[in-house]
Amino acid sequence: MDEKLKSLQADFIKKKQISEASRKRRKINWFLLSPLLFAPALPLIRISLRKHPKVRDAAFKTTLAAAFLHGTALLMGFYNNEPNAIEED
Repeated sequence: MDEKLKSLQADFIKKKQISEASRKRRKINWFLLSPLLFAPALPLIRISLRKHPKVRDAAFKTTLAAAFLHGTALLMGFYNNEPNAIEED
């Protein structure tokens, strides 16, 4: 019983140390906030270039393609700075 309690305490301490280390490394991932930039850009392109339909369509498609490429890169973990596994001692 005493050995089981000691192993549980050791596991708890190890998990606590890992969680404290992960909290220290935590930072804001600014790339995940990029939809806040793309969302207002698309209607603004449509409104501001209303009199130039060829330029408007090209700008709209280019911005949309950039947003999709950026989203795909985010989903694939291209911008991920975190390590894949936490090193355990």
